[in-house]
Amino acid sequence: MRECRLGHGLPKLTQNEAQQFLADQAVRVQQPTLDQYRQAIESHLGISIENVKSEVETVKTGRAYTEAQKDAIKKHQKEHKGTSKNRISAQAPS
Repeated sequence: MRECRLGHGLPKLTQNEAQQFLADQAVRVQQPTLDQYRQAIESHLGISIENVKSEVETVKTGRAYTEAQKDAIKKHQKEHKGTSKNRISAQAPS
């Protein structure tokens, strides 16, 4: 949360300031991050804060390479890495 610049920090944070901080972050971060911020503030201050809904879409897709990405990787590999070329599978891991 340090990078989010709470100003005077958590020890002096009021419930209203915490709620405003979360509302400000809702336009910048995905829901899981926003929930982590809320839980950290609640834990540190010992207070309950209303859930805030993120306006940023949470990406829930796999992290496997697309066919185009795999082709680009194969194309740019050096010759001495030739045995590795076949290790990039055509199927995403299950």
